[in-house]
Amino acid sequence: MKKSCEIICPIHNYNAVIEVLQRFRINYEDEYSIIEPPSTTENPRVTALYGVFGTLFAIVAICLSFYFLHWTQVISYPINVGGQLDFDFISSIPIAFEMTVLCVVCGLFLIFLLTNRMMMFQRSKTEDTRTIYIDVIYNLDLLRSKLEPFGVVIKHAKK
Repeated sequence: MKKSCEIICPIHNYNAVIEVLQRFRINYEDEYSIIEPPSTTENPRVTALYGVFGTLFAIVAICLSFYFLHWTQVISYPINVGGQLDFDFISSIPIAFEMTVLCVVCGLFLIFLLTNRMMMFQRSKTEDTRTIYIDVIYNLDLLRSKLEPFGVVIKHAKK
């Protein structure tokens, strides 16, 4: 649908505005019903960035997991059971692997949220309004007069 007109309405009057649009038989699209793929998946530079960050997270996780295992087995609670070494590299590989997978998955998830601008660190100014997109209709003044009691703003979208 060609977005040619925006209706910005308060969220508490959203259902009433939808009823008016349906009464006039106007096709509309809500801002939350428009699904667009993230633009960063098409960029090969960002795809390479995910690989670099994944590798860095893996290296950091391996170092942290071996340090954690060394600390728990040698420094924090040193115990010699059955003549084993204080820090056995072979027995610590499964724990290091699981720690690496956990760190890489969590880190890349956060990087994905940051690159697609999905993390909201500040409150949005339009949190209490919703935008509805419609095609230009013949009599926009009639629609404006019907939606005026609901505190609606009608704007023409930029072409």
